[in-house]
Amino acid sequence: MRGEFAREFILENRSGNVAFNAQRRRAAEHPMEKVGARLRSLMPWLKDNRLVDRSKN
Repeated sequence: MRGEFAREFILENRSGNVAFNAQRRRAAEHPMEKVGARLRSLMPWLKDNRLVDRSKN
């Protein structure tokens, strides 16, 4: 159906992004994310060129 994504997107935003935030939380808790965070912490030069700082954004 045309426009279905847009409708779902608008409804999700109006409802406070409940499903989106739940999906984001589940993804952040995935073991691969924890391993990635540990590996990135071992490479301090990556912080200099970081596009997104999750502590701020």
